[in-house]
Amino acid sequence: MLDKGEEEHEVRDVLLVEDSLIDAQLMRRLLRRVTSSYYRVTHVRTLNDAVLSAEDFVPDVILADLNLPDSRGTQTVASLQTSYPDIPLVIVSAWEDEAVSLRSVKAGAQDYLVKGHIDGANLHRVIRYAIERKRTELELVRLAHFDQLTSLPNRTLLRERVDHALARAMRAGSGVATLILDMDRFKEINDMLGHEIGDKLLIEAAQRIRANVRDQDTVARLGGDEFAVLLEGVSEAKEVLPVIERIIASLNEVTTIDGHEVKSSTSVGIAMYPENGNDLSELLRAADLAMYQAKSSGRGRYQFFASAMQEEAQSRHALEWALRRAVERNEFELVYQPQLCLRTGTVIGVEALLRWMSPTRGLLTPYHFIAGLEEFGLINEVGEWVLRTACEQIRRWHQMDLVPMRIAVN
Repeated sequence: MLDKGEEEHEVRDVLLVEDSLIDAQLMRRLLRRVTSSYYRVTHVRTLNDAVLSAEDFVPDVILADLNLPDSRGTQTVASLQTSYPDIPLVIVSAWEDEAVSLRSVKAGAQDYLVKGHIDGANLHRVIRYAIERKRTELELVRLAHFDQLTSLPNRTLLRERVDHALARAMRAGSGVATLILDMDRFKEINDMLGHEIGDKLLIEAAQRIRANVRDQDTVARLGGDEFAVLLEGVSEAKEVLPVIERIIASLNEVTTIDGHEVKSSTSVGIAMYPENGNDLSELLRAADLAMYQAKSSGRGRYQFFASAMQEEAQSRHALEWALRRAVERNEFELVYQPQLCLRTGTVIGVEALLRWMSPTRGLLTPYHFIAGLEEFGLINEVGEWVLRTACEQIRRWHQMDLVPMRIAVN
């Protein structure tokens, strides 16, 4: 129960880790002299007692001696940081040593004070600045490791968690499943209803995915409408399937956003450690290939990675490279098939047919490359070339005083 004086001031809880009773009493007196804040001090004499206190006590700041009966030097800082990662730490030591001070701050302390050179006002100011610096530090960490829209871990934090998960799996001889989820029709929804609705749909999707996995599992946003899920302690597909089916069913449900009923679904690709990869890059690449296969098979489906997908992906990559080179080197050509009048037998027109003179495969019909042009975003560029080339050919025929004829472009 706070008395009247306490209620009128800002109240801060201080964990004081100090083995000297005399120094502890001095710190209490200095804090009592502060008129603008009320400091409620909890005193422990060893590092072990401080660590045990972390189970049920969350202070606003920690004041700690560097040398304790059970810890010395920067090991004290490291241990307190581990037990109280979000709490600012100020070292109060008898060592008046610049090198020790610098090592303490590098180890994670917000400030370093020397005993015998502190007054109440200075201590209050240091505590206030330490709290503000820690708050800024935590915000920077959050910005670096979490997606700003969904508050999920981002790719950077996912990489750290995957590294730890794979290390644990290696020691335990267990497996890890990496899932990539890509929302179907998201661009269409985003373009039709606007980015604000699209953002809210992503937030809702993130919450639904998170609700369908265990607390120890990681859900991350990779960017855009793509998410990743890390499932630890799974070795077989049958252990992963219930989670995937719950996620897909949840994301298939209609979402009402700002009066709009939005129906979406998700395609999921799954890669297993150690069968499909030994690090994040390999696992994401395998899961991405599987997701692409699931999306090609229809919406709202899942697919486990298979080695044949890698071969298919390599073939697609080779085709894309070859088609882009074909555009740059003008390897496409038109052939013209005459159209005859059945009554007179005269040529009344031609049909322009696209062919690709591949340096390695010879003359190819559109059956072999049209789908690739569409998939790799080259179809418009090639289509414009076809129309321009056909029109130029008609002009040349006219200049040769040939009988005018119509041309069809296929």
